[in-house]
Amino acid sequence: MTNELTAPQDLKYQVDYKPSTITINNYDDLKAQVAAYASKYSNLVVTDGTLKDAQDSLAKLRKFKAAIDSQRKEVKKQYNQPLHDFENQVKVLTGEIDATIVPIDSAVKTLQKAAEDERHDKLLAYIGELAPSYKIDVTDVELEDGWDKVNMWTPTGKPTIGLTRAIGAKLKSMVDQRERIASDKAATKAYADANNLDAYSWLQEIEAGATFAELRVRMDAALMQRKKDEERAQRAKEAADAIAKAKQEQVGNTTIDRETGEIVPHPEQTSLIDEEPQQQAPVYTRAFRVTTTEEKMWALADFMKANKISYESIKEA
Repeated sequence: MTNELTAPQDLKYQVDYKPSTITINNYDDLKAQVAAYASKYSNLVVTDGTLKDAQDSLAKLRKFKAAIDSQRKEVKKQYNQPLHDFENQVKVLTGEIDATIVPIDSAVKTLQKAAEDERHDKLLAYIGELAPSYKIDVTDVELEDGWDKVNMWTPTGKPTIGLTRAIGAKLKSMVDQRERIASDKAATKAYADANNLDAYSWLQEIEAGATFAELRVRMDAALMQRKKDEERAQRAKEAADAIAKAKQEQVGNTTIDRETGEIVPHPEQTSLIDEEPQQQAPVYTRAFRVTTTEEKMWALADFMKANKISYESIKEA
């Protein structure tokens, strides 16, 4: 026996395999018997009166079929036995190889995991060196898949040019995003303040990823809706005033309501009444949460402003 090991591509084993045939010697005679047996029952009519005979015939047909198929199964078992024996022999051979593969594979994976962990630590250290120059906290950097894989590092444990560029692009993107958010927040607040809108909810959307350009469209829509609501309220007031005036009658310098007979004060009289000193009502502060549609939220804000009710947004903790 030689001590030299055979190369996998040269490994061959000799198998004595002889293709066999399976022949039913009396096939034609058997086929004729089956045809006759089947024909005997082919025109069987099943009725309430022949149900018992039909059940007996069905049992005979199934028994006849089972007799034919049972021989097939026995022949198949004998035919497959050599293949079964051959496969068992091959499994013994491959099993011996597997017994050697398992510990080697485990050791390789352990070393690969240790090397990957080392690359991961080096990756964090490298990003940690760059992050301060971008004014970024290293914990805020989301690592991309593959950055700690072996193909992204040189044999000496240094990041490849491709990896350094990818990390630089990532940090630059984070800076751009930070500046974009700051700029969009400033523009959003300025636009909201200029149009007497509550800026807080809009600024929260900037934090969530929206841009000022996107919000500007919706802010304009909110302003347009508010204008429509104000115009609708003004038209309703004018209509109510017109109806009230139609019910009034002028008697000298006095205006009388025809329906109630009450004297309607003139605007200047109302102004004098309003200017009379009144006892200062106590002022209360209450915090509450409102849940409704955006349109109704604006309507609530307009109502409070119209009634000189001070309010402010409560930031979520």
